Amino acid sequence: MESLAVLNFGILAAVVIASFCILAVVSRRVGVSRACFITAVLIGALFGPTIAGRFQPTLYERFVTGGSAQRHALQDLEDAHRSDRLTLLSTGVSPVALDELTQQHERELAQAEQTYQRAVASHALPRVMFIVFACMAAIGLHIPGKRLFRRGGSWHNASFLCAWMTVTTAGLIALAASFFFSIPLVPAAILGLTYTVASSSRCKQHRAPEGSPGADDDVAVDAVSATVDRCGAICWLLCLAVGVWCTLRLLPDLDAPQQPNAQALLPAAGIVGAVVGCVVGCLAQRWSSRVSTIAACLAITMTLVSIDLYYFGVWGPVLLALLVSGDARWFGAAGGARLLGSPWKPAFRYTLRLTNAASLQAAVGILCLTSQMLNDHLLLAAVFGAVMCDLTMPLRRLMTTYPLSPDPIDPSSSNPDSTTTHETDDHSNERGNL
Repeated sequence: MESLAVLNFGILAAVVIASFCILAVVSRRVGVSRACFITAVLIGALFGPTIAGRFQPTLYERFVTGGSAQRHALQDLEDAHRSDRLTLLSTGVSPVALDELTQQHERELAQAEQTYQRAVASHALPRVMFIVFACMAAIGLHIPGKRLFRRGGSWHNASFLCAWMTVTTAGLIALAASFFFSIPLVPAAILGLTYTVASSSRCKQHRAPEGSPGADDDVAVDAVSATVDRCGAICWLLCLAVGVWCTLRLLPDLDAPQQPNAQALLPAAGIVGAVVGCVVGCLAQRWSSRVSTIAACLAITMTLVSIDLYYFGVWGPVLLALLVSGDARWFGAAGGARLLGSPWKPAFRYTLRLTNAASLQAAVGILCLTSQMLNDHLLLAAVFGAVMCDLTMPLRRLMTTYPLSPDPIDPSSSNPDSTTTHETDDHSNERGNL
């Protein structure tokens, strides 16, 4: 049973990875950039119950859900019970005997249902292990590394900035989700925390060109840049802590014997993924961001293959996520940097790095779903928010880059005599200085 589940998952993973690579190459050839997350969502919908589950239900049950033989046995048992009951009713049996038969049928159905659920859980175990490993690896790849040793930063100010982001972002999302969409406050707060803790300062720093209006501000607020790096490090530690907590919640319950014993491997897969991600992030920081994005996209795809988007009727949290993804976190961080004494323009430019966290946001949301801290609706809110955050990152980066203004042309520069005069004056000034 377990070997068959591993084989089916291997085939599914190979097909998914091949499709992801093909769509990524096609999108790059067409000229569409930053399409990894959209590609992951499309592949998840293609191989999930949204499309494959409707047009190829047999293949979908074989490679994704599993438990086909147990489901047929359960259906046959229900048909047999129905025929036995009709036979007894036609013979005029007493009500006491009919009640005894009904209780016996219920016990048999409960046992068959338990067998079916165990088969489904055993079939989904390799896929869940891969999801946990990929999510923890995506988090570990954002390890701060050398940014922790930058001079001029303040851990006190970084802690204040992180706390300010939590109050402004997580509090706003939690209150809006609870008030407008009637979501319980605790899941709404967890959804808001996925937007806050999923922040990383791993992003290219855009400084103002020399001579532009913001160049002096850059020199004045280099300490704020280092503080933002430390704030990203604190957020990374929070992401790692949330990921470890979610994986520890996956430990099998000793009082629930229906769970497979192999479920104890889920926390081990998460810890191994975190260690591998941290090691790769330290050794290859240049490629760690791309690898983290790929790992998060594969986790999104493997998660969406079990979620039906066709009958998904609660789009309120998703719309809220699309509205606040990145922007609420960015404005909250910029406001905190402004309270620390930074001017507005450098504050927005430096804190932009804290919104480059689409893979972290998706990974934390998927881990919260796996540990049953979020439901499918809130997970899709986090995933679509990560997609929007990734797509709008170039626009935010363009908004914070100072344009290069052309130097004014001196009309006298066209006169060669004036050039000679300027050179003579420069030489005379140099002799006077000497």
